[in-house]
Amino acid sequence: MDHRPQLEQPQPQPQPLPLPLAALERDVAALCEAWAGSLPAMMGVIGGGAQAEVEQMSDSGLVKVTDALAIVRRDVDVMLARVAAEVTKRSGREFGDVGLAKAQGFHNPVRLIAASTGASRSDAAKLIAVGAATAQRQTFSGERLPPRHPYPCMPTPAMPSSLMPGSNSKRFRTEFFIQASNILNHANQVGFSGVQTSPFFGQATAALPGRRIETGTRFSF
Repeated sequence: MDHRPQLEQPQPQPQPLPLPLAALERDVAALCEAWAGSLPAMMGVIGGGAQAEVEQMSDSGLVKVTDALAIVRRDVDVMLARVAAEVTKRSGREFGDVGLAKAQGFHNPVRLIAASTGASRSDAAKLIAVGAATAQRQTFSGERLPPRHPYPCMPTPAMPSSLMPGSNSKRFRTEFFIQASNILNHANQVGFSGVQTSPFFGQATAALPGRRIETGTRFSF
């Protein structure tokens, strides 16, 4: 009989969460804590699903859960914009029929994102635009640079466009412009006569206007 001690089998270790999802994991944990803390003692909780538990939350707890849900939604929207921009990048015209969107049976990436998210094409296009505008840049040497347009939040079907990067709720805009023609004030003759019997044959009969400078201001809202 073999009395050798049996070696314990190593237990599989949980896979670490990818770093980009660490913020989402942290905020989901905070949401779970806020949800549990908003309910009465376990003995007093009446089961019945999410609706029943929401109705039993205290006022302060309900506010905390709302704030926590908004943070989680923002985290998801941030990642969704990143993914949408990459889908668009891999669906460029240069890829032809083997591009990601067409390979999946969609005419363009906007329709693919709209189908995946259940949003309208307009909202899908906004999501792609924000993801592309806020994506990290990359130099020829492969170095990654921070985005040109950092943003605090992502557009969603329920989020007003005024919260999108680069937009302003008032949308005031002032432009100044200046334009000039014939700035050296040369005589630009035109209308040369081609009638051989005319005393003005080969001579100009008119000239373009002299120097002209215009300035202006445009205000839009």
